[in-house]
Amino acid sequence: MKQLLLFCILLGILFLYNCNKKEVIVYYAAEDRFSSSSIQSKASFTSKPKISWNKPKNWLKIPAGNMQLAKFLFNKDRTEDNVSIASFPGDVGGILQNVNRWRRQLSLPPTTMDKVKLKEYKGKYLNFKIVRVLTKSKSIIVAFFKKQGQTTFIKMTLSHYHSAKQKENEFLKFCYTIKQI
Repeated sequence: MKQLLLFCILLGILFLYNCNKKEVIVYYAAEDRFSSSSIQSKASFTSKPKISWNKPKNWLKIPAGNMQLAKFLFNKDRTEDNVSIASFPGDVGGILQNVNRWRRQLSLPPTTMDKVKLKEYKGKYLNFKIVRVLTKSKSIIVAFFKKQGQTTFIKMTLSHYHSAKQKENEFLKFCYTIKQI
């Protein structure tokens, strides 16, 4: 009991001593590494472009993530095999930054722009480019287009390389139906 009383008295003395200090201590945080021009306002991310498409009958539409316009599964039992559509203002860091982001998702090291292979497609409604990031165990194939200040990504993620070859034609047919209205 004496220890508790002694502790309370010491705490009280420290409290009273520090209350009379006139000194103000200011802490400075490190400067944010993003410039204000590189940060998009929340409002710009919430303005979604109007895009339409015709999904294949065998694809299952599931709830889209926060930054996605839509998401589909090829098979309800294999959620890792999917197609998602997302649209962002501007170029979202450029082609190389996005390719390296997808490479990280597959545990691959970054690459350089001269090693990125883009293939251009002329669709009925719009033109788009496709980039492939492939491994033997997982694949990401992304079609993207820029229109009206927005970059739209149609991303197919597959768990097996052989599935990518089988599903790519279906994915391309889907991409050909996309139009921005």
